[in-house]
Amino acid sequence: MDQIDSLIGGLAAEERSLLSKRDTISRDSASDAIFTITGVTVFAAIILSIVGSVVARAISKSIKNVADSLTEMAKGKGDLTKRIDCKSRDERYDLVEGFNAFISKQHTIITEVVTSVENTLIDTNDIPFSCHLLSRL
Repeated sequence: MDQIDSLIGGLAAEERSLLSKRDTISRDSASDAIFTITGVTVFAAIILSIVGSVVARAISKSIKNVADSLTEMAKGKGDLTKRIDCKSRDERYDLVEGFNAFISKQHTIITEVVTSVENTLIDTNDIPFSCHLLSRL
């Protein structure tokens, strides 16, 4: 019976030892997993920050180019034949195309007004001559 008790005691000790090793391995695995997840998260955050900065800079530069073109046009002598060039097909393109269409309509309207004023002036210059002819009748 002592042999059985001794054998059971030895098995129990061995089981405790194995359980202790398993706990240590589990803790190490969990620690490694946490370290890996933290590293991947930090790396992803850095990459996303860099990509976000590049995209933000590109958008800002694009908008700045449009703003500079508009400012240059506004400082000019009102040349409505100028247009803003845009080669990209994004929101900036839509903005530039809308502005160019607006300027084109303004140019058409102003051209029509100038033509009308010129015709009126020509007709006004004919009035004294017509009055003179009528007074001779």
